[in-house]
Order: sequence, then structure tokens, then C-alpha cells
Amino acid sequence: MSDDIERNLAAALDHHGAGRLDEAAALYERVIEAAPDHAAALHNLGVVRAQSGDPAAAIALFERALAAKPDYPQAHLNLGSALRETGRLEEAAEALGRALALDPGLYPAHFARALALAALGRDEEAMEHFAAMHAIRRAAPPPEGVSRHKLRHDVAQYRWLAAEGIEPGRFAALAEHFTALEGRTDWPAEEDTPAALDDEVLAASFSAPPHVAPAPAIDGAVLADGFDPDAVVQAFRTDTPGIAVIDPLLSDEALAALRKSLLESTIWYDFTHIPGFVAAYLEDGLASPLLLQIAGALREALPAVLDPHPLAQGWAFKGVAGDRPIDLHADSAAVSLNFWITPDDAREDLKHGGLTIYTVPPPAGWTLTDYGSDSARIRDFLAGQEENRLTVPYGENRAVLFESGLFHGSDAPRFRPGYENHRINITLLFGEREN
Repeated sequence: MSDDIERNLAAALDHHGAGRLDEAAALYERVIEAAPDHAAALHNLGVVRAQSGDPAAAIALFERALAAKPDYPQAHLNLGSALRETGRLEEAAEALGRALALDPGLYPAHFARALALAALGRDEEAMEHFAAMHAIRRAAPPPEGVSRHKLRHDVAQYRWLAAEGIEPGRFAALAEHFTALEGRTDWPAEEDTPAALDDEVLAASFSAPPHVAPAPAIDGAVLADGFDPDAVVQAFRTDTPGIAVIDPLLSDEALAALRKSLLESTIWYDFTHIPGFVAAYLEDGLASPLLLQIAGALREALPAVLDPHPLAQGWAFKGVAGDRPIDLHADSAAVSLNFWITPDDAREDLKHGGLTIYTVPPPAGWTLTDYGSDSARIRDFLAGQEENRLTVPYGENRAVLFESGLFHGSDAPRFRPGYENHRINITLLFGEREN
């Protein structure tokens, strides 16, 4: 490789890493002019084109990179991702499979292939990749400490599992151990702040979840008898543009099975994302055949809204502090579905715990990073725009379908004490929002 090629490639990588895509592209093109089969430059220029919203150009470049270097797992990964973005799902699954054949531990390829297979209705194969991601994540070193809220949640869950007759001896012992650990720990004043804990039993609860309850697909309908697709589309398109309330969402059987799985499963690893909440994610134990069945049924029932947008992510948040809101934010998907599964009689305050959405779009020029993380800036922008605020009250089995780019958040979820009474909301994200 000539000195000029090396210098141009190094400079292109610097620009690319700093987000200066035009400068990076110009230098990658200069490398390719000098070395038309330079696999890395072809691949990286493809990444720039994908980041710039031109997946067709990206696909052509990834294919050229692979012609020059067939054993290039990252190029297979990015080719598969671009194919998935353009709706070429079968080809995407094949490309991502080739990436994993070359590098079985390539986490993003597992995620992208799981989503492609789920969009194709091949849920059983998709679950193999979700299970692989869960194993990869749990093999990572456990956190050096946990918050008091997280530890207390786990104690309550273990006691509940023991009371339900699920390995009662084991979970009673775990609850006793964690209770003793809490008692001898010098905790920070703020209960959301982690304390450094060196405890093998605690570490093991992150590395190998003590219990994951199955949530198989059900034979009956997963959507409620009263689910009216025409009314949902009418609301989303016309009545309250970009927003539709669905009540009820799930059939009784699906709701009961999903709630049982989430009450039992010890998959609530995340305690840092939102103060006062623990969370679970599709790729870290939340995915199940039942949840994929629900996502597929929604896309089938609402093709006018969701057909262009396959499932892209999903999470569940559980309020464990009792009175903490989820601050205003926006998501990177095209369409979000938020629904609640905790029974109505768990509410302590009937006026709170719902979802607030502002119907005014974000200002022109705001990037996702800006309005996805800067809550103060969001609040300044929304000050005085009460006429653009829609609040959907909490309701068991009530869902809100909305454009993901709209600012949204919850008020304080004031629910009664007790493990079964924590408010659980599930969010399914579909597609990717255009900048």
C-alpha cells in the first residue's frame, strides 16, 4: 500500500469518527481511485452512504468490498443491515448469516438477523439469536455495584417467587442473602446511586439469571376482541394525527401470559437508564415467542401504519421508586407502541401514571442526540405549548400508538406498595425515523 493511500485512509477514518461524513467520503473515494479493490475503503464509504440515508449506494459498495474480500464479516453485517432497511429481508437474513458464520460472536449481526427473521415471521429462528445475545451480554463482567432500589426490587421478587412456590428454598435463601447484604452496606444518600459491592452471589445474579419464565406463543388470538384496526388507523391518520389510543390491546390470555412471564423472570438488569426504574430489553432476556407474536399480529392488523416498519427494538420499564416519572424524550424509531400491563387496582392515585405526548414536532435541525438526551432544552422548547399536550390516562391493557419522534414522557406512577403492584410499561419500536 502506497504512503498516499495510507495517509488518505487514516485521514478519512479520523473524519469519519468525528462525524464529518463529506470529508471522509471524499478521502475514501480518493483511496478507491488509487486502489479500486481496496475492501476497507469500499466498505467504509458504504457505511458513510448508509449513514447519509442512501442504502442503495451503500449496498453496491458493500458488495464491491465483499467481491474484493469475501471473508469480511463487518461488510456482510452492514450489507445485511442495509438490505433489511430497504425491505429485502430474505437477502438480509442470508447476508447476516454469512457474517455470523465468519464471526459467531458478532453481536450486531445477531440483533439485525433476529429482527429480519421476526419480520419474516420466522420467530423460532429469531429467538435463537435473541438467546445468543442474552448469553453474550450475561458473559460480560457484572456491574461493580448496584443501587439500593435495584437490590430491594430483587429481594421483593425473590420473596414473591418463593411465595408462589417457584423453587421456594432457593429464592428464600437469595432474598435472605440480599437483605443481609443491604443491611451491611454503606449506601449513598441517593437511592439510585450504585454502591460498590463485592459479592459473588450478587455477581452471579447478573451472569446467570436465576429464573427466566417461558412465554410461548399462544394458539388463540393475541389481540383483544375489541381491537378495531380501522378505528386505530382513523385516529392515527386523522383524529389525533400521529397518535392513537388502543383499549384494550391484548386478549385476556395473552395479557395474563405476558404479565406472568414478566413478574417471574429475573431479567431486570438495567437500573441506571432512568432513575427509579429497572428495565429489560429484547436482546437481554425480554424477547419471547409471545412478544414476537404480538408484534407480528400488530403489523398484520395495521398494515397502513406498520407494514413499512418492522420491529426494531423493545423494552419494558418497571417503576420501583413509587413516584418517579419518565422524563420527556423521543425515540429513534418511526412508530412506537407503549402499553401497560399492571392491573388497575394496583394504582394508588387514579389521576397519575399515564403517558403525556406533545403533538408539536421537534424544531428543524435538532438531531436525535440533542432532543433525546437534553431534557432541559426540551422543556424550554415546550414551555407554553399546553395546547399541544395530550395526556393518556393509565389503564391496564391500554396502549398508545404514536410517532416516535414526538416528545413524550410519563407522570409519577403512584402505585400501591407490593411486588405485583409495580407499574410495568412495555414499548415496541417499529422502523427507523427519518431525519
